Amino acid sequence: MVVRLDLQLTGDKGPDEVRKMMPRLLDAYVTTLSTMAGRGEFAIDDSQRNARIKRALQFASDRVLGGNVIKEVLLLRAWQQPM
Repeated sequence: MVVRLDLQLTGDKGPDEVRKMMPRLLDAYVTTLSTMAGRGEFAIDDSQRNARIKRALQFASDRVLGGNVIKEVLLLRAWQQPM
């Protein structure tokens, strides 16, 4: 799964603070997406899949950064790539 996304910040933490946490955030995102793939959660239509990805990545963001830092995870594009 390849995902391009953008993060909308609430303003509680500045972009520099979020950038410092990016290694942990990226690790949480990869772990979340890998778990979803292992469960077969990507084998559904695109709109349902994208909504699930957004919710899961928002939850991962809240877990790593705190509950009021990322306003929304915006999925720019999500697609499956053969391995």
